[in-house]
Amino acid sequence: MPGQTPIIAFLYDFDKTLCTTDMQNYAFIPSLGMTPGEFWAEANDFGRRHRMDGILA
Repeated sequence: MPGQTPIIAFLYDFDKTLCTTDMQNYAFIPSLGMTPGEFWAEANDFGRRHRMDGILA
């Protein structure tokens, strides 16, 4: 309607509650030129090396 501010929502599933795989696997990881396996191995290794929470790493 004219004069009303639209409502916009950005939804992101970071823990596989809405999707069967990580959302990053669909577009973000391929845009880096990596496979999901390569990306997650590197991300998990980074988190372990720096003693970080896996989700935050």
